[in-house]
Amino acid sequence: MDPHCFLLKILDVRELADEVLGVWHRHVIDQGRKGVEVQREVDTAFLRVAAAVPGSPPVYAALHGQDAEDHPNSLLVPKVMMFLRDFCTETDATLARALLAKLPPGKSVGWHIDRGSYYQATARYHLAILNEGAAFRVDRTTYEQHTGELWSFDNTKPHGALNNTSTDRIHLIFDTQPTHLKAQAEMLKEKYGTDLYRSESRVIATTLRRQRHLWRGPWQGRGCSRPSI
Repeated sequence: MDPHCFLLKILDVRELADEVLGVWHRHVIDQGRKGVEVQREVDTAFLRVAAAVPGSPPVYAALHGQDAEDHPNSLLVPKVMMFLRDFCTETDATLARALLAKLPPGKSVGWHIDRGSYYQATARYHLAILNEGAAFRVDRTTYEQHTGELWSFDNTKPHGALNNTSTDRIHLIFDTQPTHLKAQAEMLKEKYGTDLYRSESRVIATTLRRQRHLWRGPWQGRGCSRPSI
């Protein structure tokens, strides 16, 4: 099994799916995220977002902010929000950011790495609300995912997705801050200042430009892995 991606459990998500699909047309779809090259084919409805950091630009909060707050979209999906909070209670964690992402048939999420100190103190999860077997790639392994599957993976590793099915792929994507990492999160708040972010952002931009070639045809000639749970 790839050490960077795990199928945790399979859940009955019929109620969540009914809720999400029933109000999808009412969600505010984030247009700024479509301006990000690797996310331009994804419809994103934020549920929880990075809280503003006083005196810093929004992009700084996205990369280094450790606090999160509810987005107005969250009011449309109370069952989804209850699931998220129950999950955090069960796993002794604090809910961080969350979103619903819809990837239409034939579209993809570009090859990328999630950068910033925020990801050093959070765990990333995907719950497949609707997925008929779309491909998801982390590092060197491609997985086939299905409705109801809850996945955890290391999003600081290269990853991307391809909806090679005939239906929409809708995932609930969320981060939690495990209790044992809270001290680290507080330390990161102090460590990462705006000046450091500005110098770091130039390095990130250069690195991502160099990595674009990795996305060329990552699915060609590669089978999908189906780990057991």
